[in-house]
Amino acid sequence: MSEKDKQKVWIKFIIYTLVVGGIVAAFSVMSDHLPLVTSMTTPELMVSYVAIMLNSLPGWFIMAMFVGYVFGTRTRQAACFGSLYIISSITMYFVIGHFYNDQPDSVVWSLKDIIYIFITWYGASVVGGIVGGIVGFLFIKKPVVLVTLPAGLLLQLFLNGT
Repeated sequence: MSEKDKQKVWIKFIIYTLVVGGIVAAFSVMSDHLPLVTSMTTPELMVSYVAIMLNSLPGWFIMAMFVGYVFGTRTRQAACFGSLYIISSITMYFVIGHFYNDQPDSVVWSLKDIIYIFITWYGASVVGGIVGGIVGFLFIKKPVVLVTLPAGLLLQLFLNGT
């Protein structure tokens, strides 16, 4: 692959990450802040459903898989793209979520709490992005790797319940 081709891949990856990662981050924040309304219009219900589906471990994992599938040419590169995509998306999630802050002004987070949150969120995101990118890349040759999706769904159910 020539240097120019590599640059084109990176440019496409950056555009994809900003656009799709931004959409996933925005929908995830929307999902976190859905109003408790009993009657919703059909468009509101559809947007809420998409937001909830994207704001799940399998949803984020599938997006990292897609990145590995589309942009990865080697396992290591797919892992790199997957983790970069997830880190970028989770950062956009935090930034967008800051503007939706529904906590009272009297709540003050300690530096220790903030560091713990960032380490756990980014740590889990890096691992998920690496695994997702690799699974997406390996899917090209071995579709059986999709067995990881039900495992992710089970993990989601275990963490959050039905």
